[in-house]
Amino acid sequence: MFIHEFMSTSFIRVTPTATIKEVIQLFEEQKQDLAIVFQHEQFIGIVTKYSLYRLLLHTNSLQQVITEAIIEDVFTINENDLLYGGRHTLRMQKLSNVVVINEQHQVTGVISKNEIITGFIHELDSHTQQQRNILNYLHDAVITVNEHMQITFINKSCKETFHTEKLEENELLTAYFPDFLPLIQRVLHTKKMLEQKMLIHRFSCLASILPMTMLNVTTGVIIVLKDLTKLEKIASELETTKKMEVVLQNALDASYDGVVITNSHGQITRINDSLLHLIERNEKQVLYESISSIFPMLPPFPNAFKGMVLTLKEQRGIVSSISIQQEGQLVGMLYKFVFQQLHVWKELLGQIDQLEDELSFYRGELVKAARHDDPFNLIVTNDLQLIQLKQQAFNVAKSLSTILITGESGTGKELFANGIHQASGRSGAFIKINCAAIPEQLIESELFGYSDGAFTGAKRGGKPGKFELAEGGTLFLDEIGDMPLPIQVKLLRVLQEREYERLGDTKVKKADVRIIAATNKHLPTLIQEGSFREDLYYRIHVIPLHIPPLRERKGDIPLLVEALLHKISIKHQLPPYRIDQHALQLLLHYDFVGNIRELENILERAISLSPHTMITQEHIMISPIIRPHDECSPSLHKDKINETERRVIVQAIKSANGNKSKAAKLLGISRSTFYYKCNKYNIS
Repeated sequence: MFIHEFMSTSFIRVTPTATIKEVIQLFEEQKQDLAIVFQHEQFIGIVTKYSLYRLLLHTNSLQQVITEAIIEDVFTINENDLLYGGRHTLRMQKLSNVVVINEQHQVTGVISKNEIITGFIHELDSHTQQQRNILNYLHDAVITVNEHMQITFINKSCKETFHTEKLEENELLTAYFPDFLPLIQRVLHTKKMLEQKMLIHRFSCLASILPMTMLNVTTGVIIVLKDLTKLEKIASELETTKKMEVVLQNALDASYDGVVITNSHGQITRINDSLLHLIERNEKQVLYESISSIFPMLPPFPNAFKGMVLTLKEQRGIVSSISIQQEGQLVGMLYKFVFQQLHVWKELLGQIDQLEDELSFYRGELVKAARHDDPFNLIVTNDLQLIQLKQQAFNVAKSLSTILITGESGTGKELFANGIHQASGRSGAFIKINCAAIPEQLIESELFGYSDGAFTGAKRGGKPGKFELAEGGTLFLDEIGDMPLPIQVKLLRVLQEREYERLGDTKVKKADVRIIAATNKHLPTLIQEGSFREDLYYRIHVIPLHIPPLRERKGDIPLLVEALLHKISIKHQLPPYRIDQHALQLLLHYDFVGNIRELENILERAISLSPHTMITQEHIMISPIIRPHDECSPSLHKDKINETERRVIVQAIKSANGNKSKAAKLLGISRSTFYYKCNKYNIS
């Protein structure tokens, strides 16, 4: 804080010829007791009410000029000095006011003790607000209490975790948390911090209670509550994972053939005793070594293959490999060596297949356990808003309340819904249905199922609906804004009564189903138009989550590009692809109308067009989108589209080495359309 922020610029200006009476009148009018004296616009000193009183006692005349009352030896301070400097000057010189000057030694104001105190109070308020903001963003719950057990502060995390949204400052803490009373009294008496594990509102917490002191007087306590529920769950899952690892290793060692497992970098993470014995090495010599260094005769990592014949330590065998993937991403490779008694291999084929099934099961269980650590790990982001949204989604996952996810197409609404289901701990399945993709006459039977003979062509024995399939789990209603009105009525009944009937059946079924709805439309507008029921809207709008579009979080684009290139490479069994800075800049300056789905399509097209593993600017084909707010003329939009289309066709011909049939196939259009476009743009 600087002097000029708090000084007064409306000071009294007088000349040496002013009389005592005139200056005193100015003091009375402006409620000040100091005047700045100027002669020919030059600052020569000050007069105060005390210097005037002394002169008046000496002359006993109000008409006396103030010349003899002028104090010429005046302390000044620069307007750009810190407020602390002004405080020091006033305190050291025992002054009530000090004159403020600028760099040209011109008087710009006066600052008093009161104004300096006001500045420090302002700074204190600012720091206090900053501290409150920091505490509000903490993940742990924080409460401060005075010595009378009244709450002086409670952060958002505490209100959300313990569902005490109505709890406000100045209320008694013990009315909501009575178990804290003896602990707070102990801390106030001992003035020492206390830590204790407690069960608060069904949450297992570690409570830390610290004394607050001021001038050696304890004025209250700070209570910090760390939710141990999640940590204990993670510890349990880690223990389960360790047990599964032991089971997996025992299964590998019991295998008659050799088995090797690597991570995503090709480093060996597991190898069984049979193979170690064959290559005459111990586990320490091979763990975390590259598969190619231990078995150089194998195809390059991460190529998958079957039935490769090789000779290992003068013993012939057969080796196969499969990739281990999690959500389309490579997490490792599994190699199986069959090298003993090949003449009876056919007889043991059934046993080997069984072993493969077991390994696949354990691999899947390990991947599943890893997924439990972060149910939202497929949502790649560094954006603070989206990170907070993921945390909010995690916090409400265990609730049974209906969730409405809104956002544009391609923003990842289904990923959020799936993550919420994974974090909910519900034992049932995650079932999804796109309300816009199913004809109106079929959507009722899809949702609620039908009984035997419900209609012509009905499957014998009937068919369960999505609600029945999602029993004990989660039903994801995508594009709920497109749901027909008659079905909205039936859905409203399920949400209200938690029961439904199959089509053509009178037997009522109970529905233990968590509903998550999603839409890219503005439902209040649909309500006004009469195409969406208002009562249904309030039933599904219990917990709203809005996903921002990609153009509002462009900082995520480099991270998403890396993840999507890896995903596409694994999907098409291609080597890893990279992108240069020019191509990345092109993506960073583009508004993704289709959001992440559009970004993935652009990258997949770029990989198809690129003759090597580096994607450059010429491989990024972005079609211009005509928006309603564009100011360009229609003819200019048409020119932009034609220019982009011609560039895409030329690049496809280059990628196909001049083979137009292959180029048409790359673009996904017929040969006749391709030749028409070539003639249109004079492409030879």
